[in-house]
Amino acid sequence: GALIPRDIVTEFVCTYNDVQIFRAELYSAIAANPYLAFTTRAIESGTIVCTWTGDNGYSHTESAAVTVV
Repeated sequence: GALIPRDIVTEFVCTYNDVQIFRAELYSAIAANPYLAFTTRAIESGTIVCTWTGDNGYSHTESAAVTVV
C-alpha cells in the first residue's frame, strides 16, 4: 500500500557538435514509454550527444561519433 514516488524522464536533448538539433519536454500524461523520432543532416564529421533528464536528479547521456566521407 505504500506510494511509489514519481520518477519520469522530463526532458530529452540531442546535440551535434555542441549545437542543439532536437529537444523535447516530456510530461507524465504523454505516455508510459514515449517513442521519439527526428531527422537531421550531417554535413561534417562530429559527435552526436543525447541526454535524458528527469525527476529526482536523474540524468543519462549517450554519445556516438559520426563520420562524413
